Amino acid sequence: MVSGQLNDNRRGALVADLDGTLLMGNSLKWILKAGLKRLLQRGRIKSFFKVLSLGGLSWFGLISHETMKYGALRIFGDDRKLMEEMHRLGHERSNVRVHRLIDDAADRDDRILVATAASESYVEELWAGEYLASPFGGPDLRGERKSEAVERWLKANDLRFDVFLTDHYHDLPLARLASREGAHIYLVRPSKKSRALFDKAGIKYTLL
Repeated sequence: MVSGQLNDNRRGALVADLDGTLLMGNSLKWILKAGLKRLLQRGRIKSFFKVLSLGGLSWFGLISHETMKYGALRIFGDDRKLMEEMHRLGHERSNVRVHRLIDDAADRDDRILVATAASESYVEELWAGEYLASPFGGPDLRGERKSEAVERWLKANDLRFDVFLTDHYHDLPLARLASREGAHIYLVRPSKKSRALFDKAGIKYTLL
């Protein structure tokens, strides 16, 4: 808690990004790879090539990232073994340092929220607590949309923004909110570009 929050008696909140922060990797890449493998295992060859086609169209900018993402997820369908694989990957590739900060926040009785652009269709396999995620079919919860959703959640629950963790400059709008609220901001294994853009925006942070 920073000095400006010492007289704020509201319950605190830690907000964390998912991909690249709570998880050491990208959950969309995981589910695309695992989902393609499952399609082959199930003999769904036409569906396999449909997903590959979506990926190619997105790569060349002929369809949006969201169209590719939710199109592939619809093709994968309700596949329990695929979800089990996502659960395994989420456990295996979790960021221990981030989880320590989450445990510390929980010990302070802070509320913990994961806010992510990942689809709500599989987030529960990766995180067992409270979350805000992209509704199935989009639009993705990123940028200003993500910041506004977190702000609404904080106000609705009368919470003080204590800690924010992210790895990416896509979360600059949410980082600005966290900074205004006096939260401690952690940049988790950021790229050079992310770090440079946070510096340019004047956002104070701790590297993790």
